[in-house]
Amino acid sequence: MEDMLRGVKKLAKFSAILTTGVVGAIFLLPAGNAYAIDRVDCGRAGAVHISGHTVFGLITHSFEDCWVNHGTHSYAQPNDQDVYLEKVSTGDFSVSLHDCNSDQPTLNFGPSTVYTRPNNPMCLDHIDIN
Repeated sequence: MEDMLRGVKKLAKFSAILTTGVVGAIFLLPAGNAYAIDRVDCGRAGAVHISGHTVFGLITHSFEDCWVNHGTHSYAQPNDQDVYLEKVSTGDFSVSLHDCNSDQPTLNFGPSTVYTRPNNPMCLDHIDIN
């Protein structure tokens, strides 16, 4: 009986040490980056503002998107519909624009930048907001 009680005490002590180590590791590890890109109303101050158009056959449709927080948004379309960027306002964020054609360089812009391409829109694959 005494041996069994001693074994239970050792198990309880081991469990307490293990739990303390796991909890300590959780708090000591770096948190990393949180990515929570959100679409917002385009009247919101500081938001990234993207405007352009989509082309599917002979149909063209204009759009405006506004985003806040860090993350990535894909504009790639599964149905051969191309998305063309005409203007980006970076607001309070740094923005990277990735072209549909992988041979084109990524365009990087800092906060408070306005970039336009009204006569030669860029085929937009995705954006990264940092």
